[in-house]
Amino acid sequence: MMLISPVYDGLPYLALENRSFQLASHHRLSAGPHDRCQMLGDAFSYAVQLLLFLFCFGSLMLKWALETPQRTLKVFFLDTAKQIAAAGWMHIFNMASAVLMRKTGEGGADECAWYWINLVCDCTFGLLICWMCLRASENMYGYQSGNYKDKQANAQGEFEPNYWIWAGQILLYLCAITAAKLVVLFMLFVGLSMWADVGIWATAWVKDEDWRLVWVMIVTPCVMDTLYFWITDEFIKYEEDDSDDEKERGANNASAEAEGTLVRGSKA
Repeated sequence: MMLISPVYDGLPYLALENRSFQLASHHRLSAGPHDRCQMLGDAFSYAVQLLLFLFCFGSLMLKWALETPQRTLKVFFLDTAKQIAAAGWMHIFNMASAVLMRKTGEGGADECAWYWINLVCDCTFGLLICWMCLRASENMYGYQSGNYKDKQANAQGEFEPNYWIWAGQILLYLCAITAAKLVVLFMLFVGLSMWADVGIWATAWVKDEDWRLVWVMIVTPCVMDTLYFWITDEFIKYEEDDSDDEKERGANNASAEAEGTLVRGSKA
């Protein structure tokens, strides 16, 4: 037996009097309001993303101002550039993932719901995986994250960053977060239906589309991204230990003694 159900997308919708089919059609009808929130498309969404960037950068500046011992401003900017490059890459990755997951039609979740899920998973599971990947790369390639000194700079006792070392570390860090993101995406696709329900629950309570975008793109990231950036900054920056200080002092003393010997020899 067939019944005429309510209008969906302007067309009458036919439903069989079958429990499973009725549940599916009801879910499809109820998913309509969650189909409208989109990551991109107007000036408001771009303004939201700009505000998010300014807030996150400001939070890192605050952390730098409060840290002890304090990195030089140049080193701080080099460390922050890693996070900015990674954040830009992950932001594009998350928006693309949200659009892709939205097109699967799973659970009726919209782009905002999927972006929210991607963000929260990146800032929890992804952060742990990124830390593990970064430490593995340090052991594999024999470098220390945040240490941009070359041997010549250490011997002279002066610190002028080696930008080739810095660029290589950015590349390795991008590889680490990409690997973490791929693991997170695999986890999401394995439980797609469950994560869709969580995303709808977390975002659909905001009925207005613009305010839902604010919730997804400003409020949640301001909390999650600030924690993410502060924690990440702790394990990507370089902190000299006592052995490093002793080595540097030894190198400086050796250099001073060598210069003294040359001066005495020239006088003799």
